[in-house]
Amino acid sequence: MQSPKDLVNFIVILVLVKSVFSDTSEPFSKPDMVEYVTSLGYPIESHIVETEDNYILKIFRIPHGKKFKKTSRRTPIILMHGILAGPESFAMLGPDRSLSFRLAEAGYDVWLPNCRGTTHSRKHKTLDPDRNASYWDFSWHEIGKYDLPAVIDKIIEKTGSKQVTYIGHSQGGTIVFVTASERPEYKKKLSKVIVMAPAVYLNHFNNTVLKDLVKDFKTIYSVYLSVNSGERLFYSSYSDLRYFMYAFKDLFPGLLRYVWEMFNGESEVTDFKQVIEFLPTLPAGSSIKQIAHFSQNINSKSFRHFDYGAEKNLKIYNKTVPPEYNVKGMDLPIYIFATKSDIYIPIKVIMQQYEKLKCIKNFGQATF
Repeated sequence: MQSPKDLVNFIVILVLVKSVFSDTSEPFSKPDMVEYVTSLGYPIESHIVETEDNYILKIFRIPHGKKFKKTSRRTPIILMHGILAGPESFAMLGPDRSLSFRLAEAGYDVWLPNCRGTTHSRKHKTLDPDRNASYWDFSWHEIGKYDLPAVIDKIIEKTGSKQVTYIGHSQGGTIVFVTASERPEYKKKLSKVIVMAPAVYLNHFNNTVLKDLVKDFKTIYSVYLSVNSGERLFYSSYSDLRYFMYAFKDLFPGLLRYVWEMFNGESEVTDFKQVIEFLPTLPAGSSIKQIAHFSQNINSKSFRHFDYGAEKNLKIYNKTVPPEYNVKGMDLPIYIFATKSDIYIPIKVIMQQYEKLKCIKNFGQATF
C-alpha cells in the first residue's frame, strides 16, 4: 500500500466485492435499541409507518425524560440519522451527552425514524429485501419524497400537534431539502429545521481519502449492478466492514481508531470507547444507489435528481439532464450547523447552501 488513501480504497473495494457474495448470517449480536434505552431508565416506544410506495418503517419514540415525566403539550421533534447510520447515533454516548436523552429531559417528545433499508426498517408490503432486487431500487430521493412525509404524518396523528421540529444529520439534512422541494405541502408541518453538516451542495468535496472513488463511482456502480442481485450495500443483516471494525476492537484498538478517523475525521469530544460498543450497529445499511446519487452530485457540482443517463432521463424527466431540486423554495426557519474539521461537508459547502437559501434575511449585530 502506498498511502492511507490506498488502504481505504482497498478496504472499500473489498467490502463492495464481498457484499455481492456474502450470505446473510450474523457473525455477532447487535445491541438492541429498546433494551439499551430501557436499561438507562428511559421510556421507549416503537411505531410502524407505511409509505405511499409500500415500504414499512419503524420509528422509535422517547416520549419524556426521567426527571420530568409529564407528556402533555410536549413539542414533538424528529432526529433523523445520516447515511449508513441509525437512531443509535443519537443515543450511543449515553444520557449526559446524547442528543435524544438531552432533548427528552429538556421537555421534548423525541422521535427517532429509521430510513428504508436500514437495520430496523427492512420490510415492504410485497417485496423481500433479501430476495427481491427491486426492493433496493431507491436513493435518498425516495427517502425524502416518501419516508419523511410518512413519518411526519404519523407523529402528527399520534401527538395531535400541528407541527414538528426537525433535526437532521448529513443525509438527514439532504432528505428534508428533498421533501421541501418535492412535497412542498409538508413545509407547513415543520415548525423549524435544524441541519448538522447537511449533504446538499457538495461542490467543494475534497476528501483526499475518497475523492478517487467518487470520481470513478459511475464505473463501480455499473459493475456492482451487473454482478449483484440487488442494489443493497452494507445491508444490515451482514457487513464485512462492520465485522472488520468490531473484530479489531480488542486486537488492534489503535488501528481501529485510525481507520475510523480516516472515514469520519478526528474529534475532540467523541468518547471512542462508547462508540466501539455500538460498532455492531454500523453501518446500518443502505442501497448503493444512495452512494451513487451523492457521487453524481459531487461530480456534477449540483443538487439534482438521480442521473439515469440521457435516454432514460428523457423518459423520466422529459429532459436529458436531471432537474435541480428547488432549494430556493425552502421558505421556513432553518438553522445550519457545521464544523471546520468536517472532512465531508467543509465550511465552504455550508456557505454555498446559505447563499442558495433565498428565505434567509440579513440583519446586523444589534438585531441579535
